[in-house]
Amino acid sequence: MNSFVISNCSYDGTSGDPNPLCLVTGAVNGRSVYATAFFRYLMSASTAGQMQVALSATMFSFYAGVYYYQVTPPWPNLILYPTFPCIPGEFTRSRRPW
Repeated sequence: MNSFVISNCSYDGTSGDPNPLCLVTGAVNGRSVYATAFFRYLMSASTAGQMQVALSATMFSFYAGVYYYQVTPPWPNLILYPTFPCIPGEFTRSRRPW
């Protein structure tokens, strides 16, 4: 059984990006975790009532990638990222061709 603790989730809301990258800090099994997730992914999870599942997958993937290289196989089974219905987004158009 794994234990998860969320300390903070922050993002730059002033950048003008409609889908900023969020930094999720906390601990998994007592070890520090600094995971990232996109804002819309977290908002879709919240709308679906599945925020705990989304944050568990995000944090455990970071935890396994950073700390499990130190132990011998078998590797832990990763928690799959759940999918959620899309939430309406803002579309922006650039004047540039790229």
